Amino acid sequence: MRRCLIVLALTAAVVGGSVGSALATHVLRDVAHGSAHADAIHWAHAHGVVTGYPDGTYRPRATITRDQAASMFLRYDQLVDRKIASVRAGALPDHAPFSQSSVMLDPGGVHVPKPVYVADRDELRRRGLMGVRELPREGGMLFLFPADTRGGFWMKDTLIPLSIAYFDAGGRVLAIMDMEPCTADPCPSYDPGVAYRGALEVNRGRFEDLGLAGPGWRVDVPEQLRP
Repeated sequence: MRRCLIVLALTAAVVGGSVGSALATHVLRDVAHGSAHADAIHWAHAHGVVTGYPDGTYRPRATITRDQAASMFLRYDQLVDRKIASVRAGALPDHAPFSQSSVMLDPGGVHVPKPVYVADRDELRRRGLMGVRELPREGGMLFLFPADTRGGFWMKDTLIPLSIAYFDAGGRVLAIMDMEPCTADPCPSYDPGVAYRGALEVNRGRFEDLGLAGPGWRVDVPEQLRP
């Protein structure tokens, strides 16, 4: 719902020419503040609807007409709706007691949906993918914390190699690390060296396959999963 409101606000800003208004300025600044609801702005920037400036603001291009802007944002909304609909709960094999959801990986206007198991409680975060022999290629596990946290993940009794992306409260990826299965005691800790709010584990190398080898892109977590 909030995504749709941002799309409408951006459309109004472009179509109405009210770029200088407080509302338009607030919405267009969302990207600079790492908003998890700034998909429309990323998409608009990637498609030349808006231009980014050094001060972190985004302004509609003068060459975009009202009709073109309205049509572009409508196509954006339809595109994201289709991608979200393509990833539903049940897309992964059952892994009780974990629930399933989906996240959107956003390298800047190109939305990649990914089904995930959700670890949002202490007992689930401790268990993670321990004992799992196979993770579907497109799957992952999403770890969510109620506040910023520090420290690393380890791979005790985890059977498959993984890559992990640590992200902040706005979904911005801060660090990516590759992790090896471990049966030793103690196992090494994979510490990103920064405070983070969540982490996403996938099959090792999958981020690189998607062109997301380095930090800076975003993990868009559904509103209902946020603490």
